[in-house]
Amino acid sequence: MYTEHPENGHHNLGMYRMQVYDDRTTGMHWQIHKGGGFHYHEAEKRNKPLPVTVFLGGPPALIASAIAPVPEHLPEPLLTSLILGQKLPLAENPQGGGHRLVAEAEFAICGSVQPHLRRPEGPFGDHYGYYSLTHDFPVFDVHHMWHRKDAIYPATIVGKPRQEDYYLGEFLQRLLSPAFPMAMPGVKSLWTYAETGFHSLAAAVVRESYSREALSTAFRILGEGRLR
Repeated sequence: MYTEHPENGHHNLGMYRMQVYDDRTTGMHWQIHKGGGFHYHEAEKRNKPLPVTVFLGGPPALIASAIAPVPEHLPEPLLTSLILGQKLPLAENPQGGGHRLVAEAEFAICGSVQPHLRRPEGPFGDHYGYYSLTHDFPVFDVHHMWHRKDAIYPATIVGKPRQEDYYLGEFLQRLLSPAFPMAMPGVKSLWTYAETGFHSLAAAVVRESYSREALSTAFRILGEGRLR
């Protein structure tokens, strides 16, 4: 799911849950600490709808980048290009204007999320293996949908490990773990555990060159948004 900041144009690529309400609207499971949620919050403060483009399929690197725990201001499409070893191929929107489209995506769904509008979303089976509760979330209005000829609708199975999301998470950890000490200098190495859904349990080897440095580093890890 691709969005841009309504003021400075910074972009975000994320993977968020979309509950289908009818043939024109879905729920938009944006949590406030997610990039898409930040962009929507800024648009809502301006009382403006936020344009959104949803991509289904495309390069596997696109999917990996959308869920990668990268710093907030590192563009996920840039990470996609780095994984691919070349620039992510894009195409112009046939409708004219709007976001450019990922050229190899199977589907591109273009629309907007209106400000100050909420509908109940959920409950849903989560990748932790239980059902998340019903809450009010923003609503996505579909304007246009594009697809490749003979498009393939991608799907995955999640649930108690090990499922497909397990292997995606393991791949991203191996890819990104060398960068953790760069973002958190006191951390020598860090690993999160797929058996807990990655978010809930982490082990770290940290530097302790003075009293309680390990404690301060622990707080640094807890304060890292992608590790909450």
